[in-house]
Amino acid sequence: YEIPLRLVGSEMCIRDSAGAVVSVSRREYLIGAVAAEMPISWPDEALKAQAVALYTHFSRLREAERENPDKALKGADFKVNSEKKQGYLPKDKMKEQWKDTFDDSYKKLAEAVNAVFAQTVTYGGKLITAAYCAVSNGTTETAKTVFGKDYPYLQSVASPWDALCDGYLSTVTFTQKEVEDIIKKKWDDITLPSSPQEWFSDIKTTDAGTVSSIKVGDKTISGKDLREAFSLRSASFDAVYTLDAFVFTVRGYGHGVGLSQYGANEMAKQGAGYKEILAWYYPGTKLASV
Repeated sequence: YEIPLRLVGSEMCIRDSAGAVVSVSRREYLIGAVAAEMPISWPDEALKAQAVALYTHFSRLREAERENPDKALKGADFKVNSEKKQGYLPKDKMKEQWKDTFDDSYKKLAEAVNAVFAQTVTYGGKLITAAYCAVSNGTTETAKTVFGKDYPYLQSVASPWDALCDGYLSTVTFTQKEVEDIIKKKWDDITLPSSPQEWFSDIKTTDAGTVSSIKVGDKTISGKDLREAFSLRSASFDAVYTLDAFVFTVRGYGHGVGLSQYGANEMAKQGAGYKEILAWYYPGTKLASV
């Protein structure tokens, strides 16, 4: 279930579905947030980079909520879903995840968080939108392409390390009928040609390699919408019809904007510090403590 969170002074209050409220320090929250987002086996500098990005993220959400409260949050700053490991893991969930290695894993993560606690990424003196993704396609994408809004620090940067990730390349195969059913369910106004080889055509990509648009039958749609319809790992894909089936070859995992988690992992392995990692993926930004 989703848990609304509210930061109060040096603490935050967690409100569960039953209405109970539990106070959690910001430091403890940040440890749980990193635990939900990045493998504990990764280098300390990657964990630190993720911690700073997350602290920036929830600090910005808190600011926005204070300025324009969302009634649905009922006084909270934002929601997390610990059951799905989204946003925050309390200690009991960490123990389930790390089992016998909990003590050592928690110590490692706490030390990484403590080293950068309260540091944020800023641009022009303001907190940035600290977007991050699991694995880019080898070049991060611009925020304007994915989110429809341009940010000077969320531009395309090379992330060649991502190609080393085991999950970088994925393929998904659908039968002709499965593709037809998905298309008709999502877009009931599309007319498909009699030849399945012509169902997908005129693929256009951004400079970073993300599919910006693709013609499906007689209608042009965005790569983002097609990715969602077919549950692809990213919008950087090729679609080929062969042997009565459609094969999607997908590069990367996630929206591809901002910090690449796997890229941060590889940069840290090669000796980069967290400041260097953050400066690479968020160009033109500065670190500040809050």
